[in-house]
Amino acid sequence: MKRRRYLNAFIEESYLKNGVREDQFVLSPDVLESLIYEYSLGEPGVRRLEKNIEKILERVAYQIVEGTENLPISISQSNLHAYLGNSFFKRKDHNSLSVGMAISLGGGDYGSRLTYI
Repeated sequence: MKRRRYLNAFIEESYLKNGVREDQFVLSPDVLESLIYEYSLGEPGVRRLEKNIEKILERVAYQIVEGTENLPISISQSNLHAYLGNSFFKRKDHNSLSVGMAISLGGGDYGSRLTYI
């Protein structure tokens, strides 16, 4: 999936933009999955993924300057909501289709995607 390829590049770029060093910040692997599947999967591109990474690192930089958190600041699944708010999309398991479920291809202004009915 192309989002995983871009994710590390966005994180490195945001480190430089916000002045956060890698030893000051820890992202758990389940957070990376949530960023992809719950916060940016419904859009055709990766712009929202980039903005979410920047939003997290801006808040981490603010916490470092304020001195409110001990270093390294750890972002986990339990506190991701405090950094990004509610997720935009629900994670669904579409690997197993149940009886009566159909797949359709829907088109819109921003591209097309599979819709499970």
